This record gives sequence, structure tokens and C-alpha cells, in this order.
Amino acid sequence: MKKKILITTLLFLLLIPLTINADEREYYIVFDEPISTEVYQEITINGSGEFYHLTAFDHDRIFSPYHSRDTPEELPYTTASMVSSFEYIKYFRIRGHENSNLNVTGVDVIPETNYTITTEEPQEKLNIKELQYITNTNSIELTYFIPEHDGFNYVQFYLNEEVYGITEEEKYSITDLEPNTSYEIGFKSVYEDGEETETETINVTTNEPELENVENISANENIGSIDLIYNLPTTNGFDHLEIYLNGELHTTTAEEEYSITGLEPSTSYEIGFKSVYEDGEETDLKTVDVTTNEPEVEPGQQEVQNLTADNSEEEKINLSWDNPEYYFDKAIIYRKTTSEGHEVSLNSLNFNLFQSYTVHADETGDDHEPIFETNGTEFSDLTVEEGNEYEYKVTTEYDGIESEGVYVQTTAPTPPIIDISDVSLPFGAEGLLDSSSSILKLIGGFVLLSLAIMFVPKIIRLIVEAAKKRNKNLRNTRVR
Repeated sequence: MKKKILITTLLFLLLIPLTINADEREYYIVFDEPISTEVYQEITINGSGEFYHLTAFDHDRIFSPYHSRDTPEELPYTTASMVSSFEYIKYFRIRGHENSNLNVTGVDVIPETNYTITTEEPQEKLNIKELQYITNTNSIELTYFIPEHDGFNYVQFYLNEEVYGITEEEKYSITDLEPNTSYEIGFKSVYEDGEETETETINVTTNEPELENVENISANENIGSIDLIYNLPTTNGFDHLEIYLNGELHTTTAEEEYSITGLEPSTSYEIGFKSVYEDGEETDLKTVDVTTNEPEVEPGQQEVQNLTADNSEEEKINLSWDNPEYYFDKAIIYRKTTSEGHEVSLNSLNFNLFQSYTVHADETGDDHEPIFETNGTEFSDLTVEEGNEYEYKVTTEYDGIESEGVYVQTTAPTPPIIDISDVSLPFGAEGLLDSSSSILKLIGGFVLLSLAIMFVPKIIRLIVEAAKKRNKNLRNTRVR
């Protein structure tokens, strides 16, 4: 259809003279309602003048059939000889000399169809043209061309057959829609005299909902860390956030703040954010570039903090400390024995059953020897000897540079000879006294009996011997 119209248009332009003679006139026969092909082929145009060209136009002002003469032809003219590519005709244009008594016959085959003859080209009351749209998740953006008619008033839009709104502009937005939903959009042009075009419709589907990522990212740079604050997505189905450091997954979280620690000072990092939803969908990676602050100290000057030595457990000493936040690769533990001791034997005189004795020797003067390396914050020395005093030094190393170190001294624990720390008695002091009295009453008689058995024979023997000796002395006295 469009190809045939284009060919017809080109032929018409070639055949119509570029200029109209001064005595030529244009007349328009305009029908109130478009007439079909069957009707206009029975129409006869009458008049008292001559014409060169006769052109038919459809409702969009596109001409198709034409009749052209190099020399004028006398009216009347029957349109049955015209060839048309149109289904309907809205008006004819006659170009020729001035005519009088111009009229049309044959229209009575459709009695309700009337016509008017005018010298002004008719303005069609058309609907908007070349409607285009852009779909979003929750809206549809419309653009178009409004009719070139003096009486045009506004465009009225419908959404699913209900009036949505009107506008005089060549663009319009339909908002507050559901994602991934099909809508029927209707539109018609309304004119100042109250006439309006037929409503045309299109079907449009909104886009799939867009996955939201974090927003309003704020990064607070420190020397060895970065504090992040952001707003998580509010979209239904959000599950968790993935945080990346230099392209590598660093952590997952569902909180709106996070701190990345253990970073190098004065170093630039790329931090990425990706929102993951319950159905497995995820957003593109959103990145920000952050640079940590520059420290006031140089590498090798960072020491461990809060170094302590705990000797509360037997046969070992536990060290603990806090590592520096930056300029830190590892901690090195050194040890030096500052004094040695030995325990006193139980065979020694004047010993106390509940005390261990230590004899201190002079300081050895040995240098600290390295015994362990770690990037942790704890160390247990299991090679200590009971009663020895030790000095520990803990240094830090970064990029091959070692700090001077932090010191702590302690003594290896000596276990008690008798350890009753874990012994518990089933009675208190009052119960002990009551029990002791009862026991004494019980065993007192046996003790006295035992003493009697031991001492009574001796007493009897002493009495007997004393009696014998007395009798002997009496006999000697009498003899004299």
C-alpha cells in the first residue's frame, strides 16, 4: 500500500506543472463522511469551466488517483475512469480555469452523505500521529505529533479503557504502573467544536523490575582501615550484600555499615558492592576508590601494645598482646633467662610443708634468643623451668624492618609440695568441733584402759619390790 502510494505520488509530482497560471483556480469538493471506492466511481463533477487536474485525497491528505491533461478539458467529468489505491475518499481537488455552477451528481446513492465546495484546502480532524513509547519499570513515556488543525484542543489518553488524562503537549507520561505488566493505552484527539477522533489503542508491557544496589556510600578513611556506611536496597527479595576489595570478595553482610581492617597506610583500594537477592539474582558491581591515610610514623616503628605475661598455670608462661593496625607483617618473640633457682628437699631442716623454697643465682647475662614468630596475638612458652625468672621481648617486623621491641618479665611457677587448693571438706568448723568431742569421748576410755594395762603391772612390781626391801631392812635391825 505505502509503496503504491509513493509511486503514485512521484508520478503526480512529475505530471503536475511546478507553477499554476494566474487564471487557474483550485476547488475542493469535501464530503462530510469519507465515501468508498464503489461510490466515488459513480460521481460526475459538473460545471461551466475547464480543468487540467483532478486529484482524490484520503482522510490522511494523501493523494492517490489523479487525472491530468496538458490541455484543459470541459466539465462534466465522471470519476469512474480514475484508478484508485484507496478504500475511501475524503475530498477531490480540481485545478483549472475559473468555474461556475460547480456541482456533483451521483452522491445520492448514499443519501446521508453531503458535500461542500470551497476554494480553501480542508483541514482534516485527525488523531495524533507517529506515536512512540519508552517503557520503564513503573512508567511509560509517550511521544507523538499532534494534528495540524486550527481547531485542535487536546489529546485524551485511556489506561485499560478508563480515562487517564489529557494534554496539549506532544509528550505524555503514564506513571505508577506495576513492573512486567501489560497495559492497553488508548488515545484520541478532541477538537474545540466538540468533535473527536476514534480512539486508537496500543498494548505495552512495562519492564522487569530493576534490582537495586546500595546507595549513598560513605567511606571514612583511617591509617590502616576504612569505615563504610551505606543504604541497603529496599526492594522486596533483597538477601545480602557482597563487599569486594580490589576485585576479590572480602565479606558478605546484611548490615548498613562495615569496617575493612588490616590495610596498608597511604594505599589506594577499589571497594566494590554487589546486592544479592533471594532468587539468586544480583546487581552489577558498584565500585568506589578509597585511599587510606598516611601515618605519622615510619615502618619499623610500630610496636605491639598491652604485652602481658601470665604464670598462673604450671609448667608454662602465657604471653598476649595487641598487634599494630598497620606496618605489620609478624611478631617475633625472644626470651632470656635472668635468674635460675632450685627447690629445697623435704629432708632439709626446718622445712615448711606448704611452701616451696627457691635459691636465686646471679643473672646469666645471656642475650635474648628468638623462640617463635606469629602474626597472632598469643603465645604459650612450654619450655620454662620451675622457679626460673625470664624476660621476654616481642618485636614487630614489616617489609624486613624490625622494631626495637617491648619487654616483660616473669617467673616460672613452682608447684607446692602438697597442693590442697582443690580439696574440699564435707563439714565446717562447728561440725569439726562437734565431731572431735564425740570422737574423744569414744576413744577416751580405750586410751585409759591401754594406759592401765601398760602401767598397772609396773606399779604393782614397784610396790612388791618396795615391800620386800622394807622387810629385809627390819630383819637386819633385829639381829643387831
